[in-house]
Amino acid sequence: MMKVTLLLTLCALLGLPATTGSNGTGFQLTLRAQSPQSKKKPVTVEFTIQNVSKKMLWLQETSVERDYELEVRDSRGQEVQLTERGRTFRNNKGEVFRNIVVKFKPGEQKIDMIDVGSLFDLSKPGAYTVRATRRAVKIDSRTDWAQVESNTVTFQVE
Repeated sequence: MMKVTLLLTLCALLGLPATTGSNGTGFQLTLRAQSPQSKKKPVTVEFTIQNVSKKMLWLQETSVERDYELEVRDSRGQEVQLTERGRTFRNNKGEVFRNIVVKFKPGEQKIDMIDVGSLFDLSKPGAYTVRATRRAVKIDSRTDWAQVESNTVTFQVE
């Protein structure tokens, strides 16, 4: 545990993304945020999902904001409230307007960008953290699902 904490701290100090395990899915999810960000502009976070296995994998996609479950906290560790747009997405989780399956070759990755400020109320200046999960099928299964967890990134809103 101390090695993981040290790695995450070192990555944060150097501005590098830290990654977490694939949880049996073969995917790895890495977040990156630029800091400082202005509350008057989009607060964009980069989401990289990568096939870290040696097998062909499949990932279900609906829309970027629906594919990831986000947790945003302020500098006191309190969960940040959703905006009206964020509440709409969360309340309509079951409504899927697009549903495709994408193949990922070993080593292949996809980068998504999400304006976290459009989903969460980041109107107060300060430090925020964001982490994400994404549902994926486990390796060698077509029906067994697991959550791929991301690293936690910190960004500053001025």
